[in-house]
Amino acid sequence: MKPLTLLVSARDPAAALHLGAICLQAQTDPRFCVRIVAQHPACAMMRGLGLEVTEVPAIRAHEKGDAAAMELINWADRVLALVRPDIMLCGLSSPSDGGIDEALLARCTVPTFMMQDFWGEQNLFFETGADVLFSLDEDALALNVKRWGAHSVVTGSPRHACYGTLDSFALRRQVRHKLGVANGRQLVGFFGQPLQRFTGYRRTLEVFANACRKLAPPADVAYRAHPRETRREMEETRQWFAAAGIRVKVMEECTTEAALAACDVACTVFSNCAYDAAYLNRFSPGPLVVPILMLFDRELLDFYSEIIEISSLPYFSKQLALPVWGETEMFPALVAALGDDTKARLWANARQLPDPSKAIKKVLEALAGSIGQPAK
Repeated sequence: MKPLTLLVSARDPAAALHLGAICLQAQTDPRFCVRIVAQHPACAMMRGLGLEVTEVPAIRAHEKGDAAAMELINWADRVLALVRPDIMLCGLSSPSDGGIDEALLARCTVPTFMMQDFWGEQNLFFETGADVLFSLDEDALALNVKRWGAHSVVTGSPRHACYGTLDSFALRRQVRHKLGVANGRQLVGFFGQPLQRFTGYRRTLEVFANACRKLAPPADVAYRAHPRETRREMEETRQWFAAAGIRVKVMEECTTEAALAACDVACTVFSNCAYDAAYLNRFSPGPLVVPILMLFDRELLDFYSEIIEISSLPYFSKQLALPVWGETEMFPALVAALGDDTKARLWANARQLPDPSKAIKKVLEALAGSIGQPAK
């Protein structure tokens, strides 16, 4: 039987990691002929996995009728005419703008699927969602039904399937040695996001820095930039740290997993790296890292609350991460996170996360079965 032409599209980092893992396996599956298109930064990340990717310019539309939106629609039409897919799979991308994923969803006339990397979220920039959402777990499925009435299939998390083979403590030792972290010294990580346009982002960093300065005994502080942060934004963040009296160690030449494993505490506003940290804990033979979500700035909290119902997330209901809802809570939370009891508790809680080892197989079976292809 002729293989199905599977068009895969991505633009955000988490999407690249999920879809990259799926594509690597799909390429060896005789049921599929895989064609990939991607925008920055997903394009470089997927090429880094050894995948062949057609790059679409990094166009981001902010209004449905603007010139960028029209250019994206034209790109989508060209891609569809060239590839002539039987099915399309895209990643979840930033809800604040539109890109090639959303344009393809708007123009596709074949069955469409989206791999969610977050609970209950999708980007309807062009007012068209995927026919089927691949969900992380039952919590995500319930949110999809509640928010969108969308058809969902629980697959698990494809990108975390490889975590079962990681030696997290070996990664920890390697990165800490490279950073020059002394034995017995604790390391607090700040995992950035491209949020410099919000004054609340700098306010959040300043509260974080003030809490770090008060730690006794002192801890080292490291900064890991988000893949969508530009060099200018990274330098701006480093300067903010310097102005707040913190000399940061920059974690650049390592994977996100290695950077997280190196840290005793991983602090972020709302990055997906908190979920990665939880999965590192799930597979770690002992307590590893405590993720902290810094949600005390009203401007940033309002921004994210427009996208997702924050209070309902498993981060909190399953206690996979520590939330900080008020500025005065930042220092006590940091002290608690550096303690053995909190580390042990979050490590134990992470053991209830779903096993992701069958996630890619479930995705491929759903794709093949969508138009009557027999499963292997």
